Amino acid sequence: MTAAALATLLPGQAINLMHADEHWNALAIVDWGHHVLAALGDRTGAVFEDPVLQHLTWIIPPGAADAWPVGPPLKETLFEALRITVYQEGDDICVPGLTGGSRCGTRWIRPPSEDQLYTDADALRGAVEGIVGPLKEAAEKGPVRLCRFLEEGNLL
Repeated sequence: MTAAALATLLPGQAINLMHADEHWNALAIVDWGHHVLAALGDRTGAVFEDPVLQHLTWIIPPGAADAWPVGPPLKETLFEALRITVYQEGDDICVPGLTGGSRCGTRWIRPPSEDQLYTDADALRGAVEGIVGPLKEAAEKGPVRLCRFLEEGNLL
């Protein structure tokens, strides 16, 4: 299944609009994804960064986020409050190729391979909830905001 997933995930050029399908889904986090990446450590699979949209996107097994509270109306709430988007079968997403990304800087932080493709959705959810708390409660509390000055290691 991994070879089929790689075939439908990776574009034949620097970046292209791809369709999540029966072989792979994806989960993107805007603004604070690097905190999740740090929390996951070596448990992360393939993940790419889009610096223009300021998000990180993890490749997850198809249907792996079905237990996440992403159905209406919470799907919109998750995006608005936590800036999390789940890409399921049929959804479109811009994916970089393996040749170094695009002019806009989109690139793989951890490139996909047959040995390292999927991030376990339970581990990913655990990392997310370790930062913002339980998803349903966090979405009700409102947007996640980061102070970029402190995020870069500067102290007051």
